[in-house]
Amino acid sequence: MDKIIENLKIIDITEEGKGVAKASGRVYFVENASLGEVIDAKITKEKKNFIEAEKKRTLKQSPYFVEPICPFFENCDGCKTMNLRYEKELELKVQMVKDKLERIGKTKVEEIDISKCQSRKHFRNKIELKVNEKGKLGYYLSKSHSLVSIDKCIVAGENTNKLIPILEEEIKELGLKGYDRKSKSGGIKNITIRENKLGELQVTLTLSELNKKVEKLFEKLMGVENIIELHYSINKDPRSEIMKNTILVHRKREYQDNIDNIRFKISPRSFFQTNSLMTGELYKEAVRQMNLTGEEKLLDLYCGIGSTSLYFAKYSKEVIGVEVVKDAVEDANLNAELNEIVVALIGEEATVKRFAYLNSEPYLFPENDNFDPIPFNREDCSIIGKVVGLIRTRV
Repeated sequence: MDKIIENLKIIDITEEGKGVAKASGRVYFVENASLGEVIDAKITKEKKNFIEAEKKRTLKQSPYFVEPICPFFENCDGCKTMNLRYEKELELKVQMVKDKLERIGKTKVEEIDISKCQSRKHFRNKIELKVNEKGKLGYYLSKSHSLVSIDKCIVAGENTNKLIPILEEEIKELGLKGYDRKSKSGGIKNITIRENKLGELQVTLTLSELNKKVEKLFEKLMGVENIIELHYSINKDPRSEIMKNTILVHRKREYQDNIDNIRFKISPRSFFQTNSLMTGELYKEAVRQMNLTGEEKLLDLYCGIGSTSLYFAKYSKEVIGVEVVKDAVEDANLNAELNEIVVALIGEEATVKRFAYLNSEPYLFPENDNFDPIPFNREDCSIIGKVVGLIRTRV
């Protein structure tokens, strides 16, 4: 027998998108609930300090409600606040930052300015799609392997959306299936699509195995106009669907994107900021707040392909970037050359603290570098972990 709690008013939203309510001295975290609405909810789990629940019905609509622009919003839980007025969504994000600063950083901040995204559509330059046993494409529901089938994603790029039905049609025609963990059957674990500002696509299939049907799919995708790079990755771990080392199948030209006037080569496994519309604005604001004079030396941990390192290089004397993914380190050095920023790759298998171990030999930052001591001791190194390159950029 379901246990229902009635007339819950949602007073807040968590970072994971759950509604927060209080009743009879208890705190409720409710799935699929929106800020400001009054609901009945089914209790799914009771704990000492809080109760988890899911919305059964809406009794009173939220005053901040707007019709979601995505037709899959009700079933797909990827965009939790798309049914709220954008101004209210921004308020929620500001409050989340304030709460963290106070709770974790023990710092009280009165005012926080937030920059609006130029659009709630087509701002995301990367998506990862799953495939089910019937060949349908979509996203997993959070904390599950239940697939929500989609034929478009409103936050993804326009050419990405044109590709989704093409992919699904070809996958069904070839009789390919998504990987199923329970039966350990099916070949496609993940389809990753990137789209740059020119509308060019990089597509990577993560597979349990390579077979003739997949090779036939590659042949079909090579003919798709906007796909300029096609890769695959083999992951035989029955419990994992993540992309591992990739193999290039086809390239019309190198996949690149840009932040302002800085260009970046991006490998399939490398991280690049996913919001194409706002990344440049974020970096500009950081430069403004840092009041850089051009004499500073900056340390960029987890620097990825060097997007932050290379952007800030033109505003500072020196930037040192540290990264754990080998492909990203290689991209970072290529990107420095691409943008005519001088780079020296400092070794492999480096561990960062006050100095970096390079091929088992300690490298100390030269005394005349005037670099402030890096605040890591041996114990702190576990936070940074092993890195495969230490990138130093100069302008």
